[in-house]
Amino acid sequence: MLVLQRLGTTLIIPFMAIYFAQEYGVATAGLIILITIMGSIFASLYAGYYSDKYGRKKILVFASFTRSCAFLLMALFNMPNNQIIAMSIFSLLLINICLGLSIPPTQAMIIDVTSKENRKYVYTLSYWFNNTAMAIGTLLGAFLFKDYFFELLLFVTFLNFVIFFLIKFLLVETHSLKQVIPIKKSPFHEFVNSYKTGINDVLFRKFILAGLLTLGLEMQLGNYISVLLENDFKVVSILDFKITGIIMYGILQVENAVLVIVLAIMLNRLLKKLSVNNLTQLNVGTALFTFGFFGLTITNSFVFLIIAMVILSIGELMYVPVKNTLLAELPDDENRSKYMALNTLNVRGASILGAIGLSIGGLLPPWGMGIIYLLMGAVSILLFYDIFKNKIDTLNEESNVSNG
Repeated sequence: MLVLQRLGTTLIIPFMAIYFAQEYGVATAGLIILITIMGSIFASLYAGYYSDKYGRKKILVFASFTRSCAFLLMALFNMPNNQIIAMSIFSLLLINICLGLSIPPTQAMIIDVTSKENRKYVYTLSYWFNNTAMAIGTLLGAFLFKDYFFELLLFVTFLNFVIFFLIKFLLVETHSLKQVIPIKKSPFHEFVNSYKTGINDVLFRKFILAGLLTLGLEMQLGNYISVLLENDFKVVSILDFKITGIIMYGILQVENAVLVIVLAIMLNRLLKKLSVNNLTQLNVGTALFTFGFFGLTITNSFVFLIIAMVILSIGELMYVPVKNTLLAELPDDENRSKYMALNTLNVRGASILGAIGLSIGGLLPPWGMGIIYLLMGAVSILLFYDIFKNKIDTLNEESNVSNG
């Protein structure tokens, strides 16, 4: 079900920035995406509190059915020669709200049904399947989105209704209502009190900011860079097949997914063999990751875009494992789960940065956005270094740490 959901969302959602930019302009498109992301954030906070109160399955059933109806609504208002773009904004907002509702109970269910012994294997398997689904969905979406948007919406609507019926009739509730802890205060009040320790931790705040900036860079690919490619990419013909900007975006997404899967083990072994310490790996990886995004903004050449994505992917594989290890070392045992939960808001914050980047990109030239990306990467490196220096001195002496 998770794989089908990832496939369905990547067929449509990554290309909506292009869809709105063509109708309203880049800056307005960024504002639209930002509003839909904000809806997802509030929905996630709601689901995070109430999935324990009412059960995981009830929220998943509601979110899945509503998401299916939202995709159907978007299809109805994007029939050939009868488009109502404003209703697509409402539909996308509803879809993102439902995706936000789904995340906390889904993650809770995975923990409910796994043990310490098999959880790592389950997450690893999920990672591989999700990357495969994302690669397939993005590539198909790149080829079909422009000319077959309505048909694609019908297929995604059908796929989401299939997911709904699987959840409704096959998924078993994993949370015992006997374990429910009643929520006496407002969700916002409970949220602030629960995460006060993490919010007051200076080093953790620095980590959150550094993670927000690196994830914010990652979100630029599906926002500003996708629109940039659609507008500025020089069409390339290979064996009479024309690669347009939107197809190039799909190729880059697939390239990243394939490189992450193929190179992960080999690069890890190479770094161990070279005895690269964690601080160096983190800094070099973040730098390569940043330069990769800088390269994607300043060139519209097929070859150089491919090279930039290789640099970006290698950097990603280098910095992410050490970043995860650094995160695990920051909290004490009593507050670990709270820190991890607070850290998940990074993804939503990064999505907001992605939308803001799209709006700013409508006002600046590509090289201007490239400079902003370099500054984001530089600040991240300085923050990570400060955390190592003040808190995690022992990590500097360790060998490279693998994912998980």
